[in-house]
Amino acid sequence: MKNLLYPLVFALTAFLFVYSCSTDEDDAPPPAAIVKKYTLAVTAGEGGTVSSSGGTYSQGTQVSITATPSSGFTFSQWSDGSTTNPITVTLNSNTNLSASFTAIINSYTLTVTAGEGGTVSTEGGTYDEGTEVTITATPAEGYEFAGWEGSDSTEASLTISLGSNTNLKALFTELVYSITTSEILLTNDSKFDNKSMYESIVNITGKIYYENAFGEYFIFGPSASQIYANVDSREEVPPSYPIVLKKNGDEWELDKIYFEAPIWLARNFKILENKLIIGDGNEYGKYGAAWESDHLEDKFKWRGNAYLADLSGENLIWTKVNNADNMAYYHGITIGDINGDGLLDIGGCPAPNIKLFLNNGNNIFIDKDEYINFPQNVSFPFSIEFEDLDGDEIDEIITASYGDANNTPESEHNSIRVFKYNDTQNKFSQVFFKRFGFGSGGKVLGATSIKVNDFNNDGLKDISICREDAIYSDSFEIWLGKGNNEFEPHFFQALDEIGVKTKEFEVLDVNNDGYLDIVLNAFMGNGYSTNEGKNFNNIIWVNDGTGSFTRYSKKNLIIDTQINSFASYIKDGVLNIIAPHLTLEEVNDGEPINLRFKHIKLYLK
Repeated sequence: MKNLLYPLVFALTAFLFVYSCSTDEDDAPPPAAIVKKYTLAVTAGEGGTVSSSGGTYSQGTQVSITATPSSGFTFSQWSDGSTTNPITVTLNSNTNLSASFTAIINSYTLTVTAGEGGTVSTEGGTYDEGTEVTITATPAEGYEFAGWEGSDSTEASLTISLGSNTNLKALFTELVYSITTSEILLTNDSKFDNKSMYESIVNITGKIYYENAFGEYFIFGPSASQIYANVDSREEVPPSYPIVLKKNGDEWELDKIYFEAPIWLARNFKILENKLIIGDGNEYGKYGAAWESDHLEDKFKWRGNAYLADLSGENLIWTKVNNADNMAYYHGITIGDINGDGLLDIGGCPAPNIKLFLNNGNNIFIDKDEYINFPQNVSFPFSIEFEDLDGDEIDEIITASYGDANNTPESEHNSIRVFKYNDTQNKFSQVFFKRFGFGSGGKVLGATSIKVNDFNNDGLKDISICREDAIYSDSFEIWLGKGNNEFEPHFFQALDEIGVKTKEFEVLDVNNDGYLDIVLNAFMGNGYSTNEGKNFNNIIWVNDGTGSFTRYSKKNLIIDTQINSFASYIKDGVLNIIAPHLTLEEVNDGEPINLRFKHIKLYLK
């Protein structure tokens, strides 16, 4: 029994020992935890600061950082892409953070305006400081750039760097006129000697402007040299040829000389439907031996040809209207449809009679002088016009007398006639005749050109006539249409009162008021060529709306320039004068001619 107690006691003692040890361990404190540390590095870019440069922080620590921009800068973003400011960073790893700043760029307003007479390339806008902006001022036709309001620059193109709000205004000055001069070299030809070329350039008649799809052109109507003035016959005189210039940009240059259209002296011309008719009205053959002779064959020595030119192409196409048997003294010439077939017919005068050529198609012309019943024992007129006066689609024929006090009856002096086609007679018969009963001072004036227009805008066609008298004066007159192919003398202006000589004129609306005015093709006279220059006030006559005219006086148009005879026309509302300037002393046989060709624009609005 004693032996059984020993194992039991041993087991109990072991239990108690183990139990005691277990209790002691449960009452002891646990070992300390390991805490991680992280580094935060904060920097600021150019233009600002940060509230902290960082440091070492325990894991999970939250750190607030503020980025403060310097003056002239604004906060942009943090290097982690965040734009939050201030930013809170939770440290879970070593962290680098940088604040970026952007320079503040000021914005300024540029305002650009244009004064009367031009435009500017931009009206301005809002721009960042330092932005360069270029503005160009462009004057309108009839103006020139004068400067900038808001800048000292005198250049039309101005570049500015924006540093403040800026206002600019382009200023323009109204022009009275502008002149450009082209230098044109003309080389003589064996057919066309320098003296005749010179006469063609400076002669007062046959100066023609036209425009088509290929550009603007100017024709010097031919004129043979005056060295042949006293020959007995035209056959002793070499002819001249049309010289054509073309506009290239602002300059004029030689286009072509047309040797297929020989002419001794171009007189009147007319353009209709892109066709030009021009007649040879030379007076070569001694005056006493020809015009004053009692022998009809002597009077017919003054003869030449009529040419029709197609103006629609790049080159002129010339057609001779008459044959050798139908040469005539074509002082007056015209074109129109006198038989209602839609083809353009030709008329000329004065000698040997009134010439009529009917177009037979393809510009083949048939002589039909008998187509008009002109009064017997009446001197033939020097001017003629075709115009449909009554709207029946057949042109009437209008003539104006050229008489003198000794050789024509007083009943014919300063008169006009209208001829209408008569179906019964199958020819043109006179339906109107009247003398200009006032204003001529009792002088007998010879008509040199006729034009038909509506001068008082009443829907009826009126007649304007230029007349000459070597002793008395040149003049122009207006006959107002009354309907039924009848006309009433209305206005007369003798040009000796102002010292102007002219033979022809243009009908143009020079001041854009809707009424047609008159520009005289002046060539001499102390009222035109003055010590101060050419007086264009005396050659521009303004319509008052009734068909009466006064000299243009709104602006002073005495221009210090030298020109020979000229052509005038309206383009884009502006009166253009184009004219050569050449003196005989500058022309030498066998040497090229250096021609100065002037383009004058008169701003009359």
